[in-house]
Amino acid sequence: MSDQSNLIISFTHPNKLGLIDIANALTDYGGTYDKSRKYLSISNLFDLLKALIRNRNNKTICVIWDNSLYSLNAMLICCIYRVKILYYLHEPGGIGQKLYKGDPFIYSIKASLGEWLMKLISSKVLIARADKLAFGDFYAPLLYNHDRPYPKKNSNIIGFLGAKRRHRMHHVFKSISSKLTKNGYKIYYFPSSKYGKNLEDKVKFLEECCAIWNCYGAPYNQSGVTGDCIASGVPCIVSQFEPFIDDLEKLGLLIKIDIRLSDDDLAHQLVNFLDERSKSNTHFNHSKKELASIYGGDLAFKKHWLNIFDSV
Repeated sequence: MSDQSNLIISFTHPNKLGLIDIANALTDYGGTYDKSRKYLSISNLFDLLKALIRNRNNKTICVIWDNSLYSLNAMLICCIYRVKILYYLHEPGGIGQKLYKGDPFIYSIKASLGEWLMKLISSKVLIARADKLAFGDFYAPLLYNHDRPYPKKNSNIIGFLGAKRRHRMHHVFKSISSKLTKNGYKIYYFPSSKYGKNLEDKVKFLEECCAIWNCYGAPYNQSGVTGDCIASGVPCIVSQFEPFIDDLEKLGLLIKIDIRLSDDDLAHQLVNFLDERSKSNTHFNHSKKELASIYGGDLAFKKHWLNIFDSV
């Protein structure tokens, strides 16, 4: 394949720590399973420029992971060097999807405008869900480093991972926290001063938890938290709006609650689910870890991402 790209760059805004973890996973899998190319993770415009200059006589693909103004500038730099740009569209559906989910109006306008511009500039658009391909060109699962320890047995920590936003029902989680602690559970957050903020800290945090709260109050497209739970083998507490319910159930990681209940009833339901799970001695095992790799591990990279890079 004489016209095959020989450099894959993952570019992410330096403050998007969750996306940086995903970009690094792509680079790690590429370095392990695709020896025909070099993979780089970059979060600095000057470093991007240097990489493009060094590789200017060869073919480069740049994956842009977010729709910030900073990453738009990265796209424009790529255009100058005639680089193939793959834009990862996290929320297909435009402003309507954002408003329906409950995002602020001004943010929704700015984010939708950024998405439109970046889709216009990019060579191809990547989508996190196979059933949303009408909004893009390729299905590309989010990737996670799967070299993680199994979650600890008999944990009583319920974790909240990521931004404390209303559409993620943090207000409900906060409201029922006292009821959960009265039933013997502890509540911790990541990132935090106790658990840190980098990938190693996050992996350790997930190892400590018996479950992770990831409930949404409206339909949404995807959540990196779900993928992190799958990669670590930690049960994920979700509502009926979780798009990957079937996948979580297949892996034995599903805790589905009814968000229409009152706080007291919701806390009672969740405690019953967690207590029942603890008594059943159900734990993530090696065979399930191998199965989970298709949802964001090495199998996902080999089945989907490699084919994309070969195609463009």
